[in-house]
Amino acid sequence: EEKMLAALAVGSLALRGSQRPRCAPSARARMGSPRYDTNSGIFTVLLHKPLGLLLEEEFAGGTGVQVSGTQKDSNAERIGIIQPGDRLLRANDTDIETLQFDAAMEVLMDLQSPVKLTLSRAVHAEDAKSLDITSNLINMLSSKDAVLVDRVVRAARSAVRTNVRAARELGRLLRVEIIIGAGVQKDGSIKVRFFGIFSTTGNVNDSYSCNVSATGVVDDTVGEGVTITKLSCAKDEG
Repeated sequence: EEKMLAALAVGSLALRGSQRPRCAPSARARMGSPRYDTNSGIFTVLLHKPLGLLLEEEFAGGTGVQVSGTQKDSNAERIGIIQPGDRLLRANDTDIETLQFDAAMEVLMDLQSPVKLTLSRAVHAEDAKSLDITSNLINMLSSKDAVLVDRVVRAARSAVRTNVRAARELGRLLRVEIIIGAGVQKDGSIKVRFFGIFSTTGNVNDSYSCNVSATGVVDDTVGEGVTITKLSCAKDEG
């Protein structure tokens, strides 16, 4: 049976939907800027309790725990590096990735604050490569619009990977297969459509294609420069 998302509080486990614990100023994380290894995807954070992490089983009935989100204004959110889909490897010196969900929760509850968490994020080597696009579409786009489309597709790819519902229903987005539709709208937003390769196990040999549609707004004065305003995914029944 699928486990409910859990929020880690001091001395108790609050299930999703219960009142969020408030964090006293003295409970804020004091680690500074955690280091993220872009080659291995492994990073470490030091968090005071309540952690403010929402956790779930990586795969139903199996071992492994992954982050599904962070609570608003929590220590986990303030640290700024933890994302949905990150896997929990260790808590202090205890190996978490080989434990089932309930056992992992017990370990986390018993540890004293602060807690040193080691996490990993999937490293997608192909992300840095050029994206494939159909020949008729590339002929229709100006060079400027092609750059905007590329940015929105990459932002949509990241949005899918950090979307809890998409991860639960479709699995992991391994890569963008090909861009099959795109256009700049009258309001300046960019609509894109592409096929993405997904896997419910993380194994490329056990993958399938999904049709992803997204609308994005490019504004380099805000955040990372691209805001995804609409996102949808549908399995390719073909």
